[in-house]
Amino acid sequence: MSLLTNTENKKFILYLRVSTLDQNTDLQRRELVEYAIKRGWSYEILEDKATGKNANRPALRKLMLLAKQRKIDGIAVWRADRLFRSLKEAVVTLSELTEMNVGFYSHKDGIDLSTSHGRLLANLLFSLAEFEAELTKSRVISGLQAAKARGVRLGRPQIVTPELIQKVIALREQGVSIRQISENLNRKLSKTSIERILRDHFNNRSK
Repeated sequence: MSLLTNTENKKFILYLRVSTLDQNTDLQRRELVEYAIKRGWSYEILEDKATGKNANRPALRKLMLLAKQRKIDGIAVWRADRLFRSLKEAVVTLSELTEMNVGFYSHKDGIDLSTSHGRLLANLLFSLAEFEAELTKSRVISGLQAAKARGVRLGRPQIVTPELIQKVIALREQGVSIRQISENLNRKLSKTSIERILRDHFNNRSK
């Protein structure tokens, strides 16, 4: 990948991260600093020692704040997983950086948004993520519709309290139908739940 000269004299953050306190960032630091010098960047190094799943990363928060304040021109990482926790997060963050005109470079992944090839790759990632989101949404809607057609009660789980159980049993012993019991309880319990309560009650009583 050819180097472009339009990033010379630009301010980049070199973001380093290791997962545990007993690891060090020497390799990341050395390779990113060498590359920054080669590109003619001015740079500042920010470092976190936390797992990728840990959202509480002070250096990352500072980095994103500097980006939003337009105080930096780009972000460089040794590898993309040093910054992002998932592909979804990568796509969202890269999209935000692109809108803020903040460059992104990943040393080991060969991603450089200051090049036409890098921008093409980013656009491909954005398109794939959008397609995946639409596909997931479609699957969820189809699943909900299928569940509803099967009579599955959707929404928050029902809480069966001792008081409701007693009311169900009392109403049933008065000859009230299961449908009417549900209506009398303002549909707090589904017909399936009422049937289960009654079945358990009569089974226990017959023992």
